[in-house]
Amino acid sequence: MFPLTVSELEQVSELEQIDGVSASRTAALPNSLQAALTIDFQQLKPLELVTHQFESRGLIFEDAIALLPSNPRFIPHLGQQVLMPAHPENTLAVEIQPMVQRLSLWGRGTRPIVVQTWDAAGNLIAEETSDLAPLAPAHDTVLLPCQILKLSTAGVHRIVLSSAAPFTLEGIAL
Repeated sequence: MFPLTVSELEQVSELEQIDGVSASRTAALPNSLQAALTIDFQQLKPLELVTHQFESRGLIFEDAIALLPSNPRFIPHLGQQVLMPAHPENTLAVEIQPMVQRLSLWGRGTRPIVVQTWDAAGNLIAEETSDLAPLAPAHDTVLLPCQILKLSTAGVHRIVLSSAAPFTLEGIAL
C-alpha cells in the first residue's frame, strides 16, 4: 500500500459548495476540511513567488506564484488570490515537513491534475491523476469544477502537482 491515498476526489461546480479558503469562509468547505487548519493565499502579494512563506506550517513551495486570476473560469470569488505554477511545464512542488500528517488541496483546471509523491531519498512513491469529467468549451465563462485531493503524508517528503494545462491551487488544509 502506498503512503499516498487519495481518499476523496470531488468535483464541485457550484460556487457555494467550495467557498474559498479563509477562516471566515470555512463553513462552506466540506465537513472533513472544516476542522483542519486551512491555509489561504490572501496575505500574499500578486505576482509574489511563493517559497518559505508557509514554512512555519510545514510547507515549502517551489515554482509557485500568487495570482489574481483574470479568466472567469478560475475565479470562485472576485478578488480571491490563488497559486499557479511558475514553471513553464505547469508544475509546482511542495516540500512537506514531518509535522504534517495529512494534506488536502483544492484548485481548478481544464485538464486533470497529476499528484506525485516522493520520499526523502528522492524516490517516487506514487502517482495519482484526478478524474475530471469532460468540460464545457474553453470560451465558456462557467466556473471550472473544483478538484479536492486528500493525501496521507506518511513517508512523503515532497509532492509535485502538474497538468497538461494551467491550473490553480486555491487552498490547503492540514
